[in-house]
Amino acid sequence: MPSSRKLIKTFWVKHPSIRTRATTFNFKNVALIALTGLLLATMACDEDLPLTQTAEAVAQSQIDAPPALEATPTPTVSATHTPTPPPTNPTPSPVVSTPTTAPQPTQLPNPTATIPPVSPTNTATPSPTAQPTPTSLPQPTPTTPVPIATPAPTATVIPTPTPTATATLTPIPPTETLVPPPTATPLPTSTPAPTSTPIPVDSQPPTINSFSIDKLVVDVDQQLTFSYSTSDLGGSGLLAITLQVAPHESGSPGTWTQASQAILSGSQSTSFLFDSPDSAGRFWYRAEVVDQQGNRTRSTTIGAVAVEPLVLPATTITAPTNGSTDVSTLPNLTWNAVTDAHQYWVMFAAIESDLPTDINAEDCPDCLVSVLTTNTSYTPSIALAPGTTYYWRIQAINDSGDTTKQGSYSVTSSFTTLRATATLTLYVHDGAGGTVIQGVLVTGTDASGTAFSETTDVNGKVTITGDAGTWNFTATKSGHTDRSWSQLIDVTGDIHTFM
Repeated sequence: MPSSRKLIKTFWVKHPSIRTRATTFNFKNVALIALTGLLLATMACDEDLPLTQTAEAVAQSQIDAPPALEATPTPTVSATHTPTPPPTNPTPSPVVSTPTTAPQPTQLPNPTATIPPVSPTNTATPSPTAQPTPTSLPQPTPTTPVPIATPAPTATVIPTPTPTATATLTPIPPTETLVPPPTATPLPTSTPAPTSTPIPVDSQPPTINSFSIDKLVVDVDQQLTFSYSTSDLGGSGLLAITLQVAPHESGSPGTWTQASQAILSGSQSTSFLFDSPDSAGRFWYRAEVVDQQGNRTRSTTIGAVAVEPLVLPATTITAPTNGSTDVSTLPNLTWNAVTDAHQYWVMFAAIESDLPTDINAEDCPDCLVSVLTTNTSYTPSIALAPGTTYYWRIQAINDSGDTTKQGSYSVTSSFTTLRATATLTLYVHDGAGGTVIQGVLVTGTDASGTAFSETTDVNGKVTITGDAGTWNFTATKSGHTDRSWSQLIDVTGDIHTFM
């Protein structure tokens, strides 16, 4: 009987299709094929079966066998098989004819490698196909046959003439599944501006329906209240209202300035504006309203608003000047007007300390003259004493409001009346319209108090020279009734009297 080694070699050489198929086996298949070959060789010897037929049947059984299930291969596996003697009672395998085309295995989830034909050097290199990376591979048991139907991973085997077969498994990298990147929404090159609601074009100015003031006369820093009502029919709405003021210049406004302002909204407004002027004088006021698109309307003006100081200023005396002498005993006193003064208090006395010092005083008990006048001049109704110094001052008064406001006193001024002389020619008659009387004694004093004593001559007259003013006279004569009187003698002249 031929040796086992020779039978295997003969079988392997005569059946290249078996070799081609064997490229897709693992170490278990090596042992199985080797064991099956020895078994068939022994059976052939025992039963005188043709060796070729037996080998072909074995090869066909390998081809017809269902594909082995894949196992996870390890990166590199080397399997060594040592032939084992056949069993005592081998069971022959049925012999089948070799089909022209081997059936294709069913596609598994992870495809197996396609095995190219074996080259004459008995070396096969599989074409790599996407396959999961192997993790581990169990070691074969050489002495225990593994059934053909047991799934086994596909491996690459390199047969050699020696009984020891070596299989090399090359790890197949897993197929990389490319996940397409998410589709990105292209960004616009520029961000569009937000759409805004256009403001309608408004060319119609707002309307001031009313504008008024609460009072026309106030003191400095006292509040003025202005009532107004305004509306806007153009559509853009009210923006603001401004209170404007200008000085009163000869009955017309001067330069306008802003006194106060109120911010408005909506289509109409009714409210108040305020001003507290900080200086005295007369002023004009007006209101100006503007809408959201700059259209403006001004009110009619309110003029001649009087702002009075809390204390009126002092006036200035113009005549007679301070320290004047030889002033007439009926002098004409003058001074400057004071704004907002309605009348003036004129006072003078022979002693300066007799004049009041309190601006709120209402009388001057020690004054020779104390009068009120609406004019800016004054002349005494009674002649002053000649040659006498007088002290005087003026105070402005405003009594048109709720309270009387008195101004500061003017600077105290003084003057001295004229010490004039007069020559008097006095005729004394016997009864009214009678003849003149000779030898009448005339005594008395002149305006300065100087005494005189004269007797009428044959013409019934006396001549006396003295200071002008009020003179005092007494006429006496035996057989006649005495007569006394006072008379103003301020000029040289003739006077007739009787007794």
